[in-house]
Amino acid sequence: MTQTSQPVHVVAIITGKPGTGDLIEPMLKDLAAGTHGEAGCLLYGLQRGIENPDQFTTVEKWTSLEALGEHMQSAHIQKALTSAGEYLAGPPVIVPGLPVVAGDAAKSDY
Repeated sequence: MTQTSQPVHVVAIITGKPGTGDLIEPMLKDLAAGTHGEAGCLLYGLQRGIENPDQFTTVEKWTSLEALGEHMQSAHIQKALTSAGEYLAGPPVIVPGLPVVAGDAAKSDY
């Protein structure tokens, strides 16, 4: 990954096997609680799918790519991946990016 010291935005998609959403949700809530305590975490929001309740999305903002890397190596994320692993349909899809301001700047950045 390219290094950047500016805030990094992330969308992560976590998809469970059919019928596992209720089992995965508490694990992801624990992950969110641990993540909120990380120094580099500016935002970590968890959503559950409406059309697919076995799919979860996180919307994240980190102080830097380095902070995101530290998060990915943290004990609480490793615990969550291990705990939820058997219920996941595949590995989480993690998409880091840099914001592109477009249209109304107040509505285009978080």
